Amino acid sequence: MADRNYKVYSDIEIVALLRDNDERAFKEVYERYYPVLHIHAFKKIDNNEAIKDLLQDVFVSFWKNRDQLTISHSLSAYLYAAVRYKISNYILQQQTANKYLDSLQGYIDQQDSIQTDFLVRHKELNQIIEAEINALPPAMRKIFILSRFENLSHKEIASTLSLSDQTVRTQIKNALRILRKKLPLVAYLFLLVR
Repeated sequence: MADRNYKVYSDIEIVALLRDNDERAFKEVYERYYPVLHIHAFKKIDNNEAIKDLLQDVFVSFWKNRDQLTISHSLSAYLYAAVRYKISNYILQQQTANKYLDSLQGYIDQQDSIQTDFLVRHKELNQIIEAEINALPPAMRKIFILSRFENLSHKEIASTLSLSDQTVRTQIKNALRILRKKLPLVAYLFLLVR
């Protein structure tokens, strides 16, 4: 058995030996058909690593199912059909992956656009708020900034500026009333909750 020359066997004889679990017959099929199947696959898929994986799957499946092989025409036709099937699956998977990636990229682009729009609007809103606060009378502006941006309590502001609590409350209330008239609602609400 060790001295057999598998190269002289026909495909039908090789398949018969495969059904008897002859590993050398499998090696002969591999050596006979791998190069031509690789060239065939390369015409359809321009990715050498993918082709190697695809052909490995074909030959692994071929070996696992050797005892159930029903080759109606020829071994080469059987292997070419198996490779074409794998190529079709690979192309469909790639198309699906590409559609998913395109969809994901579209979503990311949209999110970037929304975030950019938000940042632009936020900057504009801050500029409007800043301009209106700067237009307040100086003493009122100082009390308002200490309250809303430095987060000091009415008592702390009164103590810092040597004023009564009531004066601080009144100044903040007046500042909010002025700003409510001049600012868009969203900007006013932003100041109200600070």
